[in-house]
Amino acid sequence: MRNYFAFSKSENLESYRKELSNQPYYTMMRGFYFFAYAVIFACQSVSAYSEYIYFTGFLSHLLTGVWLMVGSASVALVIEGFKFFLFNILFSALYNVQGRSQFSPIVFAFCLLVSSISITTSIIGGGTLGIDTAKALSTESKHDRAISALRQEITEIQKRNTWRGNTYIQGKEKVLLHAKEDELSKAKNLKENNLKEVETSNKEQELNFRYGFASFEITYILLTLFTYYYKKRSYVEEGLEVTQQVKQPKEYTHIPTPNGQPQRYVQNATNFRIAPYVKQQVKQPPDSSAEITEEVEQAVKQQVKQPKIFQKVCANPDCKKDFETNISNQIYCDFRCQKDFNDKKLAKKTLKLF
Repeated sequence: MRNYFAFSKSENLESYRKELSNQPYYTMMRGFYFFAYAVIFACQSVSAYSEYIYFTGFLSHLLTGVWLMVGSASVALVIEGFKFFLFNILFSALYNVQGRSQFSPIVFAFCLLVSSISITTSIIGGGTLGIDTAKALSTESKHDRAISALRQEITEIQKRNTWRGNTYIQGKEKVLLHAKEDELSKAKNLKENNLKEVETSNKEQELNFRYGFASFEITYILLTLFTYYYKKRSYVEEGLEVTQQVKQPKEYTHIPTPNGQPQRYVQNATNFRIAPYVKQQVKQPPDSSAEITEEVEQAVKQQVKQPKIFQKVCANPDCKKDFETNISNQIYCDFRCQKDFNDKKLAKKTLKLF
């Protein structure tokens, strides 16, 4: 029984493989193609946001408030637009069916420069998003409160033991003062250590975020490359995009005719509706040329559909004329007759209302 199930499973897997291999690339990868476009849009949006963060810090000494936001967003969108243009012209030239497309090298160099700036600022801005400034500020403020409380206690001890500008600290007060000073130094050291830990974790997180945003950029490039490859392969395999309409020349086959009659030529099966019959007759002609001509004429008459003629009587009672038409649902002999009948009918209905 186990061998039977294993055999059936292997047979199913083999049938699935054959089914997938028989599918064209256009059908098999169409879902991933649309998914790639969604991921490309997401990657470009994330890249634009990280660039906005970078330029917000870069332009902060020149602009403030709303102008800072508008300026940073405008620069980020312009740079992303140039990057999109660069990769699209590159990959369209790489996977162009009609050959390499021509574009100005100056434009290409400028787009390449702006794209490198875009990728660099996106990675740096993404790293900035990984820095937890709130954590550093909260750690520093917490230790500052503890240090200020210890300093206040030390000041109070000194005030209690001061007389006429001179401080005399002895006994328990002196021991307490030294203890508070030790606590103060420990609090300062603890603050420094905690701030160093926060800084180290922020650097690690910044580096991880940079790697993450670099992976977004790589994903964007690879998926854009895949979309153009998919378009070209689909065009080659399925012919979804027609770039040139190549007209096939008409080919004629000479058919001999009896003496005294003009020679006749019949189109081949690829360009004429009597395809199978004429093609067979041309390949295997009978002995008699007259029989060929009659059989070709009969085949043409069978293939060419003659319009069906209907004999009808006009539905207008004032006319009742016999007429012929090739329209099955026509009931009037012409348009004027139909209009006269409808006008009289409408006039009768109007008189009934009054």
